Amino acid sequence: MPVPQPAIMPLTPAMLPQLAGLYHAAVQQSMHSSYSAMHKHIWSPRVRDRRHWRARLRGYQVFVCCERDAVLGFIACQTRFPQRGELDYLYVAPEAQGRGIARALVQHLLAWAREQHWSELSTQASHHSRPLFAALGFEYQGRCYQRRAGLVFESFNFSLTLPTQKALPTQKTLPAQKAQPTQKATVPHHGESN
Repeated sequence: MPVPQPAIMPLTPAMLPQLAGLYHAAVQQSMHSSYSAMHKHIWSPRVRDRRHWRARLRGYQVFVCCERDAVLGFIACQTRFPQRGELDYLYVAPEAQGRGIARALVQHLLAWAREQHWSELSTQASHHSRPLFAALGFEYQGRCYQRRAGLVFESFNFSLTLPTQKALPTQKTLPAQKAQPTQKATVPHHGESN
């Protein structure tokens, strides 16, 4: 029997409790060593309820990576800006890290952003996710600092310019030309040459 592969899909309300638990576990168990226990406690003091996450993710496009019925990771991008997005959340369950899930989520979001004709995607990456964004071609823009409950949280600004589809040039009508006979191309058989 084939092993089910993780799938990426839009978040549904039924997934919010798993997302909340995953977020808290990822912050508490797997954040970079640059963050102290107090940083982790301030960042996520407890698992928040469904109502909290529904309000927190309003105005975001959220994708989850699921395997069977388990949420393994999620990515969330603000959609309130015209032509660009700001990626705010990228978390993978501690037990699922190292499987390429974060990379797959970012690549999925990039494909979706291109479909929306966005020109740019930006993020404030943590110490933990900084190498991933650099590896995916995001350009480092500098450090930034947030102060919460008297502690400073360092992060790294990254942005990525997305290719835009350029409009095709209008085709000029050429004067009618006499059709030339076409030559049939021949493909040499193995061992033969033209």
